[in-house]
This record gives sequence, C-alpha cells and structure tokens, in this order.
Amino acid sequence: MTTTLKHVAIGLLVGLVAALSTPARAQGPSGAQARVLGVELRADDADDLRFLVLQKLTARHAADKRISLSQAEKDAFVAQVRKAMSRAGAAPDDPADRAARDEVAADFIRQWKINPASYRQYGGRIVYQQGGPEPPDAYRLFLEAHQARADLVFADAAVEAEFWRYYRDDSMHSFYPRGSREEAQAFTIPPWRER
Repeated sequence: MTTTLKHVAIGLLVGLVAALSTPARAQGPSGAQARVLGVELRADDADDLRFLVLQKLTARHAADKRISLSQAEKDAFVAQVRKAMSRAGAAPDDPADRAARDEVAADFIRQWKINPASYRQYGGRIVYQQGGPEPPDAYRLFLEAHQARADLVFADAAVEAEFWRYYRDDSMHSFYPRGSREEAQAFTIPPWRER
C-alpha cells in the first residue's frame, strides 16, 4: 500500500471510529422497523436500520464461525488510529477512555474479519467503503437467506425497499475490477496493520 493510500485508509479509520462512537446512530424512535432473530429493531431510517440489522446478524454469524479477536489486534488498531489522529493534529485521547476504544476496536476488527468470511462463503463483488473492503453481494445473499428463514422481517414494504437498495443498486458503489490485483488482495492485510 502506498504511503498516500495508507494515510487515506487510516483517515477513514478515524472517521469510522467517530461514527461508531456515536450511539445516537443506532438508536431511533420509530421511522424504520424490522424484527431480527425475534427482536424488534427501530431506527430513524432504512440506512440506520441496515446498520442495526447487520450488527445483530453478523454478531451471530461471527459466533457461529468462531471469529475471534485478540487484545494485540485491538491494541494495533488503537495505535494506528492514534497515529492518524496525531498526524491530523487531534488532541491525544484520554486514558480513561480505554474501554470505549477497545469496544470500537473490537467492533471494527470483528466486522473486518466477517467481511472476508462472508465473501468466501457467498462470493460476489467487492467495494471499498469507509471501513475497508466490503462484499455487498455476499451480504445481500446472507441477508436474503435470513429473510427466507424469517430471521429478518420488515414492518413495512417501503422501508424494506429502501433497506435493499444499498445491496441491489449497483450505481451506489464503485466495485473493484473483476480479476484485479486490488480485488485479489482486498482481504489480505487488515487496515490497522503496518504495511
């Protein structure tokens, strides 16, 4: 990875940390609703609902696939974020925030590990998103399988249509070219590791 690309990737990690650290995103009063694994989920809109649905279903998927992470991985992630924040001139973080940093690191690392596992299982195309490479086709198949088993049930057709748009509207994504080096190496080196 070139130095510039590495800086961009770490910058995106910082953005992800900020997004994951904002619990209001995951809490919404009413606009979009679904039932996942028998639990009612509510969010402000279909995008937030998609976040909650994936969070719930991929957590179970990670447990089923025995996807684990270590403290060393969390420490490496936090160190990369600190470096990026330092280069950006941000104030150092408070040592009292260790638990929150570890939680964000764990969520990010777990999701990064789920992405290649889903890709290996379902295949499809890969895009680069804020948190790194993502296999939206694999997630679509994963979610459709859960919907077919009634593990995922939408409260309303309009919310359901908007939920699926992310996975079914190719114009929303820039896919890695099929057979490209980028596609082949998308899941080889975690973005929090030194290159």
